Amino acid sequence: MLILGFGEIKLNDIKGWQYSPKIKIGKGGQGKVYVAKSKKYEGEYAIKVYKLKWIRNDAKRRKKELRINNEIRVFKSIIHKSIIRYIDSGYLKREDIFYIVMDKADTSLKYYVHDNDLTLEEKIDLFLQIIEGVRILHDHRIIHRDLKPANILIKCNTVKITDFGISFFLEDRNEPRVTSPWEIVGSRNWRSPQTELGRQDEPSIKEDFYSMGKILYFLLNNGKELYREHFDSREFFLPYIHKDPKYLVFEDFFIHTIAENHRDIYDNLDDFIKEFEKAWKEFKTFPIDREIEELIRLAHVFHMNRRYEEHKDLITKAYNMDRGNPYGQYYYGKLLYGENRQESLSCFYDVVNNAGFNDYLVLADIALLLFHNDDAEMCEILVQRSKILKERGILPKILSGLSEESKKYLKYSALGRP
Repeated sequence: MLILGFGEIKLNDIKGWQYSPKIKIGKGGQGKVYVAKSKKYEGEYAIKVYKLKWIRNDAKRRKKELRINNEIRVFKSIIHKSIIRYIDSGYLKREDIFYIVMDKADTSLKYYVHDNDLTLEEKIDLFLQIIEGVRILHDHRIIHRDLKPANILIKCNTVKITDFGISFFLEDRNEPRVTSPWEIVGSRNWRSPQTELGRQDEPSIKEDFYSMGKILYFLLNNGKELYREHFDSREFFLPYIHKDPKYLVFEDFFIHTIAENHRDIYDNLDDFIKEFEKAWKEFKTFPIDREIEELIRLAHVFHMNRRYEEHKDLITKAYNMDRGNPYGQYYYGKLLYGENRQESLSCFYDVVNNAGFNDYLVLADIALLLFHNDDAEMCEILVQRSKILKERGILPKILSGLSEESKKYLKYSALGRP
């Protein structure tokens, strides 16, 4: 038995790195990752172990070795805070084992999002760190090609990108590739359609942009994966999920990242960053009047789907955001019309008395509701100032709903006839 900080556990030893095969912390690129220690280094590390002796097919073995060496090459090419730190690597001929030692992270983004109640600002900060890591890769002319939450590690709240087995060096366009043009690469739900069977001859940085769009969605939707490109379907629509229209600002960004057509994806990282930062700025400065209008539209969607409590909550939220907003007043008044007529009419009066408001459809609807309550005085104020009602031919319809008493009251009004 060896005792090296693991308790009384039998340890495997690879050139001075001891690990227990029972303490597996992950896997990647068909290698298994364990916690490792060494007398040469303090602390715990991660060792990725590739056992090749079971691979009998020569072509498969060559491909496996190519990917392992490809990952080691990436690690040796880049030293940066956004890339997990490389420590050691090697090959044991007798055991037919390759190994790579790297810093041990605390967790991966996949679990970090689920295990922590992150604020939106913290999620955006994580995404900005991911962008920084990808920028470093692209600056070294490397395409990752397998970006996903499981391959983004977190150490001390800092992003560390890992798993470079199928990464592509742009300088190697004329060299043997680790993946063939007809091979499906990447991970389901994270790979772009262009990397699927028979759909791409040459790797592109757009593959990374697609995956990063999916990762942003994953962050914004509290760790839920997006299937295919359906970010605008009701099941995956962020404004609908969060009941918050501000998430609409990310729609254009998703159109140019999570796109089925390769041509629709951003051409370079500068455009990618520029448009993301633009969306985030718009989110933080979303105009309150627009937010109220979009909340009301969203409320209608919930109403159509018979989710009446959510509809009520959103209308109430819109009204309380700015009680001077005429749309909020109008829809809140309609919400209360059947249960609190007095407060409902008070909301309508506020709209009518807003001389700058000229949405003829809203005013016409309020007019009809007021007529039904025989409130001729307020109706007269409304129709006198709203020429649009008369021009649109709505007045005859309104007049037909008046009681005889109200018609007499309006006899000498600006309508010109009772």
